[in-house]
Amino acid sequence: MLDQTSKKLAVSIDRLSNDHGAGYHEPSMWIRWLCEDVLAGLGRRLKQPWSDAQRQRLFDLSGLYGEAARADPWADILGPVYMDVASRWKRSGMGQFFTPWPVAQCMAKLTINPAHLLSQPGYVRIGEPACGSGVMLLAVCAEVAEQVGSDGIAKLSLDATDRDQLCALMCATQVAANALLHAAPGHVEVWCANSLAPADAQEDAELVWGYHTTPDARPAQEPRQLVLPLDTAA
Repeated sequence: MLDQTSKKLAVSIDRLSNDHGAGYHEPSMWIRWLCEDVLAGLGRRLKQPWSDAQRQRLFDLSGLYGEAARADPWADILGPVYMDVASRWKRSGMGQFFTPWPVAQCMAKLTINPAHLLSQPGYVRIGEPACGSGVMLLAVCAEVAEQVGSDGIAKLSLDATDRDQLCALMCATQVAANALLHAAPGHVEVWCANSLAPADAQEDAELVWGYHTTPDARPAQEPRQLVLPLDTAA
């Protein structure tokens, strides 16, 4: 079930997909462009500039997503929106299903002890080899934020991978947006790659987005505004 803000985002994507002026692009393409637009605002380079028509529509979509992410910290917004739109379009290419939020929350509570985070030396690594929309990582961050706050989030090293580029983009977008709006994990890398392939067969692996908050560490990519801890009220 989508909340009211997420429902507005899903309806907007559905409407754009039927908009002659927007070019009749399928919902998956608009979700991809939304993710690329959000990440471009955080330092990821666009492969090509948006057209005037795309820019205005994506400005509106990004605003709706930002509103939802600000109102519900660390929630999986894009996963349910993706599945909601897919259910109406019935496209096999979008026929993916992500872990429901209550299940992800339950798994996070069973596997993470936030109270131990602050006493651990260095980062605590959370790996997700089939990240989808990032729901498991988001649930871990939500649990840590609830129990020990932003200091606990800063101790996390999040490593996510998915062989589907759109999934990797959704995961990167949601982690990045929450890092900017709420609290920044210490380290993040999101890869489009095959987690089951051996290391010597990963020549097509792509770093979708990443950063590191330790001042003397080289950022995985260029979003320098995230190199320093963020003000949660930003």
